Amino acid sequence: MSRIALVATVLLALSTRAAEHEVMLCVERLPCVSLKLRFSSNDPARWPQPTVLSLHDEASHAWRIPLTQSQVKLGVVLQVPPGELEMIVESERHRHAIRKVKLIDKPIDVALALEAFPRINGRVLSKTSNEPLAGAAISVNETVVAISDGEGRFVFDANPDDWPESVSVAAGGYATKKLMLPRARANTDLLDIALSVGGIIHVAIERADAGTLRADLLQRQQDMPQPVPVTSKQIAADKTAVAFDDVEAGDYVLVILGRSPGLRYGKKLTVRAAEETSLTVPLQTQRRSLRVELRDEPLANCKIRLSSTEGLWQEELQTDAQGLVELAMWQSGRFHAVVTSEDKLTSPYIDDAELTGDDEWVIRIPAREVRGRVVDASSGKPVPNANVALEVKGRTPYGFATKADESGAFSFNPVRPGDHTIFAAADGYRHDQIRYSFAEGQEFVDVTIRLRPANEVRVSVRDAAGQPVVDAAVLDFTGFTLTGQRFTDANGEVVIPIEPNQVRDVYIIPRDGSFVIGTIGTAKQATFKIPPPQATIVVRSLRDKKEPIPEVWVVMRYNGVALPFEVQQMFAQQQGATPVSGPDGRIVLRHLPLGVYELWPVGSPAEVRATMRGLGRKAPVRVVAQPGLNEAVLTFASTVDP
Repeated sequence: MSRIALVATVLLALSTRAAEHEVMLCVERLPCVSLKLRFSSNDPARWPQPTVLSLHDEASHAWRIPLTQSQVKLGVVLQVPPGELEMIVESERHRHAIRKVKLIDKPIDVALALEAFPRINGRVLSKTSNEPLAGAAISVNETVVAISDGEGRFVFDANPDDWPESVSVAAGGYATKKLMLPRARANTDLLDIALSVGGIIHVAIERADAGTLRADLLQRQQDMPQPVPVTSKQIAADKTAVAFDDVEAGDYVLVILGRSPGLRYGKKLTVRAAEETSLTVPLQTQRRSLRVELRDEPLANCKIRLSSTEGLWQEELQTDAQGLVELAMWQSGRFHAVVTSEDKLTSPYIDDAELTGDDEWVIRIPAREVRGRVVDASSGKPVPNANVALEVKGRTPYGFATKADESGAFSFNPVRPGDHTIFAAADGYRHDQIRYSFAEGQEFVDVTIRLRPANEVRVSVRDAAGQPVVDAAVLDFTGFTLTGQRFTDANGEVVIPIEPNQVRDVYIIPRDGSFVIGTIGTAKQATFKIPPPQATIVVRSLRDKKEPIPEVWVVMRYNGVALPFEVQQMFAQQQGATPVSGPDGRIVLRHLPLGVYELWPVGSPAEVRATMRGLGRKAPVRVVAQPGLNEAVLTFASTVDP
């Protein structure tokens, strides 16, 4: 090939490549501005994927451009009309990247970073042999998302905008295991999942009607307030029995549901591996009525959440114009009712009753009300929209929260007698509280809460990339006393009122893992950066005979700073992380920042607070958390009967 021909070939190739990476989106009679886009992913192993770029400008022009792999790798130059432009990048197995720019007359260079979907992985083993199980099906919402390989390992992508609550693991000859997922939408290692030989449940139903029934099997877990659904089966009108095969060993409740509200019957049971469990469910109909009265008058159209203590089921009901609900019921025993009314009650009313036959349960709501106002302590003017909470001490303590109106007024109705504390907080003010006693025969109490103006600290929460963290929980403490709890806004910010010259400890817990601890004081602005969640800590609670110990709680200290009980509660709320051992004796703490963790075991959540102030002694467990899995063991001496 001659030199002239070679040069021409090179120029043609460069021209073709430039044309591929430049896209003309100009509109007739409008000038064009050059916009260069560069794309990247935080997981190069899953990049590039089929990618689409959508653009919308303020003049309602819209473009949708499928990008080639070359454009994704090397970038693309757009010639677009000037003005405000919104760009959305959609790519498989990645979250959408959204960016707004304002184009005037100069070229702009924009980097668009895509975030890959988090990955959930684990390993499936046989509990008896400890050997890996190949071919196990991992399902989300009854859809198989992965199959374990020859080493028992599996992995699948999870969309953070449609985060699964649980996964089910099934293998032939073994009980299906259901695992609740952490709420943190981040890469999650489910560790070793041991499947055992399942048990069988045989249910005999004593029934008189010919309707179709449904049988729900739910698992009872010590760290979950409500039983977790496992599976359901329909029972035809002519059938009087149902069976559940390959059920994992554990504690359950079986609930039989009929065609109308109230036709429910729940029964607790325990399933053992490789054993059969039989139970009989007697469906004997009782006619019952629930009547709700307020000040001796029927409370019409109020809502009742009815719960069975023995059956562990609940039902939503509504009274008629006479304040009455009539229904047929199968279950007897202790029941719990929570009554609410948007028009007549500003706080729920709670009642309990024992129902055994064709009973009438009259729920009489007493005329007991707390009325109050929140005002400025200096001017006496109302403080609108203040947050107000009532706490009542007694044999069964309880509390409710509300919001003051534009005139600073609020009410709690009805309330129980006892020692009351009302807390009030508002932006720009120091929080305050008032205590009083509500006597048994009293009908109402009037209170006024005076809030003093306070300094404000604007707290900004950012992730490792410097982006705002939305809906992060921000708890501030004076010593071990919680003084405030807030969640960051769309800009990753909260405003905390603070008294002059005061210093507070701040604990910040995002939804998607990790946390950070700091202090605020005289500065009006404080920025906290969330470290990446790189570590998992697994603590095994064992007797000296290597037997696992369930329901062991831990008190934690991180880098020398104790985590208050309210912070551990917020971990459970935000990230689904509860520091308590399961039936296998494991305490699994996921999505943690690197650092030094010290752990003290306690017997219950109530002991966590008591132990907080006595952490001077050496911790039984000390873990210097490194990236990945970190393991430790808590060994307890076996008790010997004299």
